[in-house]
Amino acid sequence: KHENSEALSKGKKNSTATFRRVGFALQAGIIAKVLTFSFGPQK
Repeated sequence: KHENSEALSKGKKNSTATFRRVGFALQAGIIAKVLTFSFGPQK
């Protein structure tokens, strides 16, 4: 039982890191889109 809970907490940490990475990538993508949209058409 103890080993199982340890594996669960390890899995939670991994999914949290993945979630953060995905969120960061999404934010960067949105910022890039906004910048492209703001500056692209005006040239």
